Amino acid sequence: MRKDRLSDAAIALHRAFTAENVKYGIFGGYAVSILGGPRDSKDVDCIAALSKEQVVSILSRQPQFTLVPQTRTDYVAFFWNDDPRFAGDHVFVEVFTEKFPGKLLFVTGSKLGKHQIAILYPFTIFKGKLRATATRSKFSDTVDLRWLEGNFPNVFQQNANQLNLEDVGKSIKNYPELELLFRRIGVDIEAAKAKGANTKTASSTPQHGGVQRGILGA
Repeated sequence: MRKDRLSDAAIALHRAFTAENVKYGIFGGYAVSILGGPRDSKDVDCIAALSKEQVVSILSRQPQFTLVPQTRTDYVAFFWNDDPRFAGDHVFVEVFTEKFPGKLLFVTGSKLGKHQIAILYPFTIFKGKLRATATRSKFSDTVDLRWLEGNFPNVFQQNANQLNLEDVGKSIKNYPELELLFRRIGVDIEAAKAKGANTKTASSTPQHGGVQRGILGA
C-alpha cells in the first residue's frame, strides 16, 4: 500500500488519540519506512497506553474507523477509510495496549497533508522486530532489523545489553544469517544461543502480550 495512504491513517489515529491526551507510538514496517527504510507495509501498528476497552471507546467514536471483531484482550484492530465508496482503499490499523517511550515526527498523507504522528525510538522498534523474528516466519522482519542496525549502529552498540537474549537466540535459530548482525552490535552470541536452544521454531500464531513484551523488554 502507498506510504502516503498509510500516513493518512496514522494522522487520523494521532488526531483521535491526542484529542484524548493518549500517549501512543507507531512501530513495525510503516515506522521503518518513515525513518527512511526501503520498506513497503500493508498496515499501521501502534502501541497505546490504554486498555482495549478504552481504545475501542475512543476510535469507535471516529466515523472513519471500523472495529474488526476479535477476542484478544491485549490488542484491537480497525479498518480506517475516509471514503466508504472505496472499500478497497481501507487501511488496517492495529493497536496494542501498554506503556512505552516515543517521539514525534512529521509525515505527509495523500489527503490529510503534513502532520505529526508519534513513533517509537529506533531501538524500541528494533526490539519489536527482534521479537517478531523470534516468534514468526516473515522475511520482511529480517530486512527491517538489518536496515535499522545499518542506519543506527551506535544506538544498538550502546544498548545491546538491553536486548532479550532468549529472543536473540530464537531469532538466530530461525534466521542463522542474522548472527553476524548481532555480533556486530556486541551481543553475547553463545549466551543467546544457549537461551534459545530449547525453544520452539517460529509460529504464525500470535502470542498474548508478545508484541508488548518484545517492545518493552518485559
